[in-house]
Amino acid sequence: MKLFLQIFILILFVFTFLSLAQRGEEVHKRNALLHMQAGRYGEAIDQLNKYIAQNARNAEGYNLRGLCFEQREQYQLSVLDLRRATRLDPTNSEYKKNLQRVWEIWREILYARIDGYKREIAIDPDKAFNYLEVGKSYRWLEEWALAELWYDRYLERDDDASPDEIIRYTEILSHTGSIRKGEIILEEFVSRYPEDWRLWSRYGYFTMWLGNYRNAERAFRTSLKL
Repeated sequence: MKLFLQIFILILFVFTFLSLAQRGEEVHKRNALLHMQAGRYGEAIDQLNKYIAQNARNAEGYNLRGLCFEQREQYQLSVLDLRRATRLDPTNSEYKKNLQRVWEIWREILYARIDGYKREIAIDPDKAFNYLEVGKSYRWLEEWALAELWYDRYLERDDDASPDEIIRYTEILSHTGSIRKGEIILEEFVSRYPEDWRLWSRYGYFTMWLGNYRNAERAFRTSLKL
């Protein structure tokens, strides 16, 4: 009888804890909606960050946060969240409509940005930054071949590229299938930045894809150690 009572109390405790946790999650969502109605989108995003942290598989949190980012004209972040929402709930027509609307706005901005930087390049063809911005814009548009071309032009003019840009560049190369090219540049940059675990990890993938498993193991072990 005593054992039964202990089990009953434990079960009751678990259900109570889960119920309180669920209520806490709904409070974050409710607060976010109130902030959105009042036009306080930054505060709404803060609440939705907490909601999503507790409901990572719930599409509605990403949809709402995507709408907040749209209102703040942070279209890249909006597209990312709305894509997450549609992946988690692919039959939801509202999420699809939201994604289509924001993606059209973002695409138009990106093409206008590309045209602007190309005009700057015509004035000063040696400025590496302009080539980088064109490459980044094509990357966001997922036009991978053009993104690779413009990143190549950028790297020809900048000998001091950051690890962040190399990570982005090798993401592009993975999409275009330029694996050997990526391995060569990653080998150079892990030597330049030996403490950057991200470069070592990416180098591990590229060498693994090329069948160089010994180097891949070494790269992954280095990444994990860092």
